[in-house]
Amino acid sequence: MGKVYSLGIDVAKRFSLILRILLAAIGVMYIVWSLTWTDQLIVPVGLTLPDGRVLQEPMAFPFVQQVTADGSDKYVLQIDPNVQPPVTVTISESQLGEGKHDYRLQLGILTSLRGSHVGLLVAAFILTGLCYPIQAFRWWIMMRCRGIVVTYARALRLMMIGVFFDFCLPGTTGGDVAKAYYTAKGSDRRTDAVMSIVFDRVTGMLGLVALTALAGLFIFNDEVGQRITLYIWSGALVIGIMVKCYFSRSMRRWIGLEGWIRKLPFSNLMQSIDAAAVAYGD
Repeated sequence: MGKVYSLGIDVAKRFSLILRILLAAIGVMYIVWSLTWTDQLIVPVGLTLPDGRVLQEPMAFPFVQQVTADGSDKYVLQIDPNVQPPVTVTISESQLGEGKHDYRLQLGILTSLRGSHVGLLVAAFILTGLCYPIQAFRWWIMMRCRGIVVTYARALRLMMIGVFFDFCLPGTTGGDVAKAYYTAKGSDRRTDAVMSIVFDRVTGMLGLVALTALAGLFIFNDEVGQRITLYIWSGALVIGIMVKCYFSRSMRRWIGLEGWIRKLPFSNLMQSIDAAAVAYGD
């Protein structure tokens, strides 16, 4: 009986390993598929195609780049290469721009890599790679300050799992959901583990807001930039006041916040979340 049980456990582990490898392979294939490999030209809304159709949304078409007699470039869009003769549209270099109503050149990844500066590209990869160990260290501190004992290596491993799901799932929260699942799965303090991810994300957001607010102080000649900077500082002030009120013990007693939380649906869960949040405030 014990041998059969051990065999079943071994089969389940092997199946789980195969399933995870398959999931990782599908994720890598999705990332490779989602990359733009070929050079394309984005055609804006409103272009009347040779067959009479009018584009209702921007579309990307492959093209052939040619040099005219005066040395400028022209782009022959292959609208429908399956018919003979192929349906094409010729765009001059002067028609290219960056606005949503302009023709925009979208280079594929291979062309971008060939035209890049090797030293700067290597430096960019190194700096990008350093972001993840630093983020894992920040999250590791978040867990440690709540008494969740976890090694930095495990925090980095879970961070990279989250990064993988960020690339493979729509939106930017898929990685956080995956981290929350695996962190809570291996902990007897699931609420605190999940809250560490929430506050880690909040800390990152606050860092971006602070960096943007400081950079905005050096925008002197851009009216739009100055207005956005004013909005950021105003929003930061309002959020700062709200956070101060939330974490202030006297203000919480005056408002009766704990009483309001006990009246909410799923009050036990909400009280656990509130307790974890207040602990981070300390």
